[in-house]
Parts: sequence; structure tokens; C-alpha cells
Amino acid sequence: MADDKLRATPAARKLADDLGINLYDVSGSGANGRVHKEDVETYKDTNVVRISPLAKRIALEHNIAWQEIQGTGHRGKIMKKDVLALLPENIENDSIKSPAQIEKVEEVPDNVTPYGEIERIPMTPMRKVIAQRMVESYLTAPTFTLNYEVDMTEMLALRKKVLEPIMEATGKKTTVTDLLSLAVVKILMKHPYINASLTEDGKTIIIHNYVNLAMAVGMDNGLMTP
Repeated sequence: MADDKLRATPAARKLADDLGINLYDVSGSGANGRVHKEDVETYKDTNVVRISPLAKRIALEHNIAWQEIQGTGHRGKIMKKDVLALLPENIENDSIKSPAQIEKVEEVPDNVTPYGEIERIPMTPMRKVIAQRMVESYLTAPTFTLNYEVDMTEMLALRKKVLEPIMEATGKKTTVTDLLSLAVVKILMKHPYINASLTEDGKTIIIHNYVNLAMAVGMDNGLMTP
């Protein structure tokens, strides 16, 4: 009989496939002998051999035809003891071990690797934040390096010119880093696509009409962006 002539509901076919039941062995209660899910369940309860996972594993390990074993469990389910009863005593003792008999694997110290010893140093709260920010920056912004030689003569002359006026007005000393930061801000405002980002779905460009610049300063115990 061809499979396309077998009448069965999709649910019945799925359940039979999950249980490894041949639908041709199941009597259908529907119209024209159509097999329903309930018919498969009835067949399973009356015909399929029930066995616990552990009992089945032991039977397979010792090439025992568990389908022929008379189970002593609920509704004839084959239990571990039913399979062990068919094994010679020495095989049972040697191959079926309780959890207490299983040798424990020696634990490897967490400061040892296949290549040698390591040292673990807990991070301070500051270093945790630094690590988090560096990872976020790496994942959200293209990372590349450009090297240029720049003639700083005019910038140094500008610093010398504004050094005293700014010191008198603010009490702060103007550094070369200050002037470099100012140059970066002006360039970003002039070329907004350098100061752009993408939405999370990568479908839209966001142009930032402002510049939020921070200069990282290395310290003995970490990194700060004042």
C-alpha cells in the first residue's frame, strides 16, 4: 500500500513519528479508517514496550533485546532491575557502578593552564569601567590608525600668543593638547560625516550637529577622560 493512501491526521503522523510507530499497524477510528492522534496513543499504551532510559542504556550496552523483557514496573514498564536480572553477577558488579563508585576527576587549580601558571588580579571599579568603555568603543566605531607628520610651528606660535590672556581670564594654562582638541572639534563640525553614527539596524545614518569630545589621560592606577 502506498503511503499516500494511508489516511491519518497531521497530529497522528507527528506523534507516530516521535514514538517510532508504524501507522500501518494502527487501527484508525475516523471516517474511512482515518487514524487520529488518539488512535496512536491507544496503540502506544497497548503495544509499545515501555522502558526507563537507564534500563534501555544498560540493555544496549550488553546487547540485550529489551523488547522481549517482561517489565515489572507500572503498566509493565521495564526497569533497571529487570535488565540486571539477565546479566551475570560479575558483569553487573563490574559495569554498573553507583555514583559513589565513579572515580572523581582531579580538579585542576584555576591558576594553571596547559601552558603554565597564571595570576588572577581582581579589577578595581575604575578599571572595570575602562574595560567596558573600550569594548563598547571597539564594537560601535570603526578602528583604524593614521600617521602624519605635522609642522607645529604655527600652533606653537598661537599657544604662545594666547597663553597669558587665557591664564589671566581663567587661571588655567593652555597646553598643546588643548589646541589639538580645538582643532579636532572644528574639523568634526566642518565634516559632519566623520562625526556620524548608524542606527542599531544599520539602515540609517545619524548626523550629530554637536561634538562631544573627551581626551583620555593615563594615570598610574587607570585611565580618565576629564
